[in-house]
Amino acid sequence: MRKLQIALAFAIIYVVWGSTYIAIRVGVEQMPWALMAALRFLTAGLLLLGALRVVRRPIRASRRDLGVLALSGFLLLASGNGFVFLAETTVPAGMAALVIATIPLWIAGLESILPGGERLSGRGWLGIGLGLAGLGVLLAPQLAEAAQRPIRAIGIVALLIAALSWSAGTLLMRRRPVRLDAFAATGYEMLFGGLFNLLFAALLWDGQPIRWGAELLSALAYLIVFGSLVAFTAYTWLVRQVTPAKVATYAYVNPVVAVLLGAWLLREPIGPSVLIGLAIILAAVTLVNRSPTAASPPRATPVSAPAGD
Repeated sequence: MRKLQIALAFAIIYVVWGSTYIAIRVGVEQMPWALMAALRFLTAGLLLLGALRVVRRPIRASRRDLGVLALSGFLLLASGNGFVFLAETTVPAGMAALVIATIPLWIAGLESILPGGERLSGRGWLGIGLGLAGLGVLLAPQLAEAAQRPIRAIGIVALLIAALSWSAGTLLMRRRPVRLDAFAATGYEMLFGGLFNLLFAALLWDGQPIRWGAELLSALAYLIVFGSLVAFTAYTWLVRQVTPAKVATYAYVNPVVAVLLGAWLLREPIGPSVLIGLAIILAAVTLVNRSPTAASPPRATPVSAPAGD
């Protein structure tokens, strides 16, 4: 039963987060990116915590847990998610996806040097490298087009910050588990992430008008219900069940889903590079998810000399 639950959680974050690229693209054309992120996460967090309160599920958190959830909400949803939105105002989507796909490398690298971290086997590292190569093949046409346009350094810096923040937030959730269940923890993380994004929206407000309409409302509704309530809850639960490096394989699969949905819904063409890249990425995800892990050896603690010697 647990294997089935893990498989379902992976399927949710693979497919749903891949589909949110389209909803985000529609939404940011109608509303400033930070305000949209704030509305998405604040609404989802309030809805989730409110529903838990109605069904009498425990949502009371200790100060320690609130501190962990506030930090993970900032790292994952304000910095990790928000800076991607910021970057895509100056960087092509294909390049953004390629930089964000380094998240498994960040996580595996950090895990291998942190005391007690879970190290990937050689097969796992091969899978991570293969995944990056496959994504490069998949996005080759977009990257070739992007090379003809000037790219502002701020966009690349924002993407690197986003990738590092998301990786750090994922490890924080794994290494500092809270006593709340996954639903309540997700609600608080989204609430804190929404508040931080609201602060960003206030600080970066440039007078961009908000065009309320069916497109914006539909995009927000999809992001709130599926992108946040469903997928982020699955992610929060999954981080507690498997290694962070395996969870992070979503970074390879999401662009594949986005490309396939773009072809289906937006009639975007699919060339040979997409099919080849898809095959390589699927092989890479299989390698990472089936690779064994081992705990990193703890670092030696210097022993202080006894007083008086």
